[in-house]
Amino acid sequence: MVFGGYVKVHKSNKLYQYTVGDNAFIELDIQGPLPLPRADHSAVLINDSLVIFGGSDQDAGKLGDLWCFSLTLKRWQQFITSEDLQPRPRSGHSAVAHNGRMIVFGGNLGAAREVNEMLSWDAKTGNWSLIHSSKKVPGEEDRNSPVTALKLRKIRGGFSLEMREALEVNLGEEESERKILKKCEEADSPIVKIMENSVVMNARKSNEKISANIRAVSKFPCGRDGHAAQVHEDKLYIFGGDRCQIGYNDLFVFPLV
Repeated sequence: MVFGGYVKVHKSNKLYQYTVGDNAFIELDIQGPLPLPRADHSAVLINDSLVIFGGSDQDAGKLGDLWCFSLTLKRWQQFITSEDLQPRPRSGHSAVAHNGRMIVFGGNLGAAREVNEMLSWDAKTGNWSLIHSSKKVPGEEDRNSPVTALKLRKIRGGFSLEMREALEVNLGEEESERKILKKCEEADSPIVKIMENSVVMNARKSNEKISANIRAVSKFPCGRDGHAAQVHEDKLYIFGGDRCQIGYNDLFVFPLV
């Protein structure tokens, strides 16, 4: 199943089904209410339903709605929860299905405000629950964080503490942005603060081979979007992504049970 995304310069809300035997995509003719056209949303299969969440609309506004498409009834249904339990609108997040739940991680709230929230949506009850919440969101609570996605910019004499630790360089007051950008490009995975009870594997190239340096850590990763997520043997794996146009090459493993 493929839903939404860009079609040339516009965003779509069409739903396609791929048939392996025919090696062909078929656009489904759906009656009733439809989700808004969008891109950068998440989509997972839970039982006989395709579940989509969030994304960005035609005007680049962030969406926070959740829709389920029944593969049996061929109809969309929107799930609306109370405002205090509704996640903040976002795009570029990840989502995976696990034991009848959708686990959502990260995403961008707008204007380079990447978060590291982890949320759970229960398909049986239709309710959201919070697993982890960002203490600070760039551009909101943390006014000293880098808040532009156009370029890296020094604020009050340097980057945030997370950026300093991530790049493992001393970003002094007199160092130019050109040198900072060069060090960003040369730096290996900018590991920041990792998930509780998780493991991070930092992959580094060596003689055209990839070796993994594994170490146990005790906190969540920094906020990010555009990352990959997968579930294997009751563990959530998150890889890569970016924050303020700094790409990540780290792998996090989080136990779901």
